[in-house]
Amino acid sequence: MARAFVVGRFQPFHNGHLEVVRSILKENSSVIIGIG
Repeated sequence: MARAFVVGRFQPFHNGHLEVVRSILKENSSVIIGIG
């Protein structure tokens, strides 16, 4: 079970951000999103 961590501002959250998360989930079982 691999976990990934991604940090971003996500202001506003858009389809490009969603695609990044989906791409990460193809190779990992979960993703932790840090909002900074």
